[in-house]
Amino acid sequence: MPNNKKTEKNYSAKKTIVLALPYFTDMFSSYYAIEIMKGVGREVEESNFDLQLHMFDPDLGEKTVETHLADVADLGGVLFADIDGNRKIIAAVKQKKIPYIVMNNLLDDNETNCVGIDNKAAAEEAVEYLIKLGHKNIAVITGNLKTQSAVMRLEGYKEVLAKHKIKENPEYIVNGAYNREKAQEAMAKLINEKPRPTAVFATSDLMAFGAIMMALREDINVPEEISIVGFDNSPIAALGHVTITTVNQPLAEMGSVATKSLIDIIEGNVRQPVKKVLRTTMIMGSSCKKL
Repeated sequence: MPNNKKTEKNYSAKKTIVLALPYFTDMFSSYYAIEIMKGVGREVEESNFDLQLHMFDPDLGEKTVETHLADVADLGGVLFADIDGNRKIIAAVKQKKIPYIVMNNLLDDNETNCVGIDNKAAAEEAVEYLIKLGHKNIAVITGNLKTQSAVMRLEGYKEVLAKHKIKENPEYIVNGAYNREKAQEAMAKLINEKPRPTAVFATSDLMAFGAIMMALREDINVPEEISIVGFDNSPIAALGHVTITTVNQPLAEMGSVATKSLIDIIEGNVRQPVKKVLRTTMIMGSSCKKL
């Protein structure tokens, strides 16, 4: 028979890790959210911590964040899946001396604990690949430009064009907001541009999928008439008769590494700030063609 008193004591001794996800439409069908939760859950399951999932508004002020976290019993630390550049959130947890890690943001200071990828460098690699295939009329479908990932991927796109002395065309930069329907609208606009771009860098696979759907709807063959690169290496990249050439972003690993790092901070096993940059790679599909 198990010793109930011992079990209760061990349970009550557990501290809680909060996984704070910024709320967005369809978040629970989002590859990003699911993979982050997978990596975090895997590490928490093997630890002596409990896990709570909190959804929050990225525009929250410091006092609201403090109140939000004050309701968590035995709070050990917080994993922010993203902060969309809102440093007030970090200021709030720092003031309360709450251990934390920010995921999917790399902040260029010597103070903030963060784990992520180099979105700018990854975008540069994707656009360089299209240029090596002979493309010069390259468009980009951006994500939500309130997020660091979208801003840095756009910056990477622009810098590669400048490096190769390819004139930037403002009409080739359209916002898809990390949304399939908006990406379809963006692609419809690009299709009608003159000259029409020969390649599109869609900064998420969901948007790349939407772009391909719109191209095919308009009887434009991919990759024969237009090449498309995505970002994420999500399962959607392998769907359909056109597989998407994409940038592999190790999201589950990001969740895992961030959780391990947070536990090290809580237990006093690591010096702060913690900053870890994870590696990205190109995954080749059938959505691109050499000119």
